[in-house]
Amino acid sequence: MEKTKKEIVIIGLILLMVIALIGVSYAAFRFTGEGTKVNSITLLNR
Repeated sequence: MEKTKKEIVIIGLILLMVIALIGVSYAAFRFTGEGTKVNSITLLNR
């Protein structure tokens, strides 16, 4: 009985980690893909 509880907890934690990883990856790719402004660097001539 105790072994079954441990297995369920471990499987639940692994599923939670996989879901969190997918969510973070999606958020990162979504954030990097949203920019429409052109990135430019300007130097001041003095």
